[in-house]
This record gives sequence, C-alpha cells and structure tokens, in this order.
Amino acid sequence: MGRMSLVVPGAAIALSVLATDARGLTIELDFSQDTSGFFSNADAKAAMEAAAQDLSDAILTPLGATVDTNTASFGVGSASFNFEYNYTHPSNGTDQVFDPAVLPANTVKVFVGAQTLGGTILGQGGPGGAGVRPGFGASAAQLQQQINDVTEAWNQAHTAATANIRRGGGPVMTNLSGTVSDTGGNISLDYDLDFGPALGNVWFDDDTNWHFDHTTAVADNHFDFYSVALHELLHAVGIGLGQSWNDLVSPGDSKDWLGSEVLALLGDGDDILEADSAHIAEGTQSLNINGVLQEVVMDPTLTDGTRKYLTELDLAFLTDIGWTVAAIPEPSTFLALAGASCLLLGRRRAA
Repeated sequence: MGRMSLVVPGAAIALSVLATDARGLTIELDFSQDTSGFFSNADAKAAMEAAAQDLSDAILTPLGATVDTNTASFGVGSASFNFEYNYTHPSNGTDQVFDPAVLPANTVKVFVGAQTLGGTILGQGGPGGAGVRPGFGASAAQLQQQINDVTEAWNQAHTAATANIRRGGGPVMTNLSGTVSDTGGNISLDYDLDFGPALGNVWFDDDTNWHFDHTTAVADNHFDFYSVALHELLHAVGIGLGQSWNDLVSPGDSKDWLGSEVLALLGDGDDILEADSAHIAEGTQSLNINGVLQEVVMDPTLTDGTRKYLTELDLAFLTDIGWTVAAIPEPSTFLALAGASCLLLGRRRAA
C-alpha cells in the first residue's frame, strides 16, 4: 500500500446547497467554481456532500447571521464598519472577494473544486480570510462636539460590528485591529475585531486514482475521496489554521498542544502535532464510531485502500478551538461493522 499527503496550503489565510440538521452547523457547499467539471461525477459530489453532512452533524455551535455593514449615528457624529470576506478560487488558486459579507445563521460556506496538485498531494483546504473598512464623520459643529459625538457613534458601531462578525461562537479565525484618524489628527479611534467562522475553500487533485463511492469499501490502490474531503473540511472550519488554533499550539514547541479537551483525553499534549503545527502527528490512533481504533482524520496522510471516519481525538481538537460537538455521530457513509473493521485492521503503513 502507498500513502499520500493531505496538505493545508500556506496561503490559507486566503449551485448546490447542502441542507443539514438545523440543530447546529450547516456546511453549505458551493460547486459553482468547479470549472474543470470534477464534481460532474455524481459519486464524487455525493461523497463530498456526505463528508459535509457528517461534519455538520458533529458540530452543535449556533452561529449568528452576518450583515455587510454596521453603522451608528450620535448627534453630529457617524461611524461605520464595512466588511468583506475572501477565499481562494478552488480551481485556479486566485484570490477572490466575497462582498457583501452576508451569510445566514448557522452557515459556513465552502467553495469546492479541483486542480492538478502534483507529487503526493491529495487535497488542500482552509478557512477564508476577512477584511474591514472602518470610517467615521461629523457634520458641521464645534470641534469638541464632533469629537464627543463621533466617539460615541464609533463605540456603538464597534459593539455591533464585534457581535456581527464574531457570530456568537466557534473558533476565532482571524483578528483585525488598527487605528483610524481624521486628516487633521483631531480624532483617533481604535478597532479590534475577532472574525468567527464564515467561508472555506477546498480543492482536490484531479488525476489521483480516486475511490469516489462512499457507500462501498475502498478498492485496492485507490484513495478514498470521502476521507480526504472530511480532512479538508476540518481544515476549513479551523483545524490547523486560524487564531484559536494558533493560540493553543505551545509557543515553546510547535508539536505540543495546550488545549484542555485533548489533554483530558490523552493525558498530555506533548508531540501530538506534526512539525507543521497544522496536523495531528502521523499515525495517531483514536476510536471511531464503530469503536475501532483507526488513524485520526487529521493526521497528514492517507493509506490507499482505507477509509477514515471522525474520531474522538478529531472532535477533541474541534472542542478545544471553540466548537461545541456532539458525541461521535454515526456517519452517513456507515458500512457494516465487520467490513469496516477488516478494512482498518488490514492496512499497512508505507515507509
């Protein structure tokens, strides 16, 4: 058997809609930029949707709807924060802007496509980025009144903007902070905004020997598309990337993890990460839905002929970065217990 890599791109700080259980997260898959037609393969699309469904079912955190702009007025003063999201085009790698930055409640939108990745890379993924354009103004009045009223309007708009783009829960994906001043230097106002989950982008190698049918055992010498899709979607919701993740990587050792849920499960977080700090250490085992020890979804490689499901350790990492998760859900790709066990126990690790 061979093993191939699942890589998170270094630039990850960058229509079919999947309806999921209303109790928590909805991962909305956007296939509109699949320009190569990779997902015209019905089995590929079904496996992608199954992976999104299984991850959605595992995450219970409610997210607020987002609006494009937060404004406030007070006396002669006004202030505004205008937002945009951005992501990587999943078929050609170019930077894209998602503006207006409007998303429904409980939704993370993920753009999906395929590229020729080369080497042993099976897929890449991550969260999108975010931007803000803050501003303020005042109508004619005495300078001190302008300063007072603009400051109050700013504070009100900043409070609304903070709640809007934080979305009420989940990991912090990025923080934007700075200072805005008027041209005369009379007014200088600070902003500090945490962006919650919003967009993601994932893409897959277009010439891998894929096993697309997520309802059947993985064929020899094929790589399971469902497993790779699940791995990349986990990157898109913050595993391996984003501020909440980075805050829990030990500053003294990039392989050590500080999150309490993982520490409670394992006893300690020493050397549980790969050197890239974006993956769980190669070969780490954890229990899946079948009660079977398997290699975790978020280690960096996949063995041909095998399938991975969400494990307790994958979910512990999700909890540490801020998601509320359910117990391991039964996957939509569920196979008979004996078949799944044989598949996992029969695999061999390549050198």
